[in-house]
Amino acid sequence: MSMDSRNQPSAPARAILLGLCLLGLVQPCHGQPWLIDATFKIQPEYNDNPRLLPGVKDDTFGLTGGIDMEARQDTGATKMTLRGRAEGTLYSNSDIPDDGLGLLALAYQHATERHKIGLDGSFLIDNTLENEIDDPGDIDQGITSYQVRRYKLDLAPVWTYALTERSGMELGYDFIGVEYGANKDEADLENYLYQSGAGKLFYQWTESTTVSGIPQVFDYNSSDSDTHYTGGSLSLSVEHLFSKTLSGELAVGGYWTDFDSGSEKSSASGELF
Repeated sequence: MSMDSRNQPSAPARAILLGLCLLGLVQPCHGQPWLIDATFKIQPEYNDNPRLLPGVKDDTFGLTGGIDMEARQDTGATKMTLRGRAEGTLYSNSDIPDDGLGLLALAYQHATERHKIGLDGSFLIDNTLENEIDDPGDIDQGITSYQVRRYKLDLAPVWTYALTERSGMELGYDFIGVEYGANKDEADLENYLYQSGAGKLFYQWTESTTVSGIPQVFDYNSSDSDTHYTGGSLSLSVEHLFSKTLSGELAVGGYWTDFDSGSEKSSASGELF
């Protein structure tokens, strides 16, 4: 995914092209009950330090434009949501690079009497300086004064099976692949692949209390730093529903991790609470 800026469109142009691709994806299929929402955005702005550099004033005006589209389909047994967002910002200060982000996302769920399968997936193009996407799992949002382009692919399928009226099992997998653009070395960022698999065996003790056993394994690999982590955990949890809108969960267990960074190897283990 490395790009030569001399041969590639600018970041705002790539974001807009991504949004145009989505327009073709979310067109309603013939005879299918799709609901489509679209939001368009035009916003002028002023920023005296968009790169967040200490002691620096890079005053600039900017013009942001974007589109956010979501298509939903619900046939009872099957639910699907397609979302696309493209946004770009042009700055008047030539020293400030123009910015842009794009998002393609899919949420799919199909249920039968005993089975339920689901898939959440997304492809995100943004940067670590300023990320407008609402992503609680984004741990590198705004951590650097360098505008580093990020390409992130996230796929998470899950399968749930009802063993009895009160018990069941769940299997899930998560894949995250991240690649950064220019200045990633200065910002101390590294490309990586992360994979995680988890199982869950649960029993509904009462109408409001569920007991679960959860084994999980993970693998993290970065060729930039020659780093490889593997590990897992095993926990037992109790979840209680106090009301329709309030629940609490308590989990205890243990974890283990093996670290392999260059020529150094180590391991760790401990308790989880």
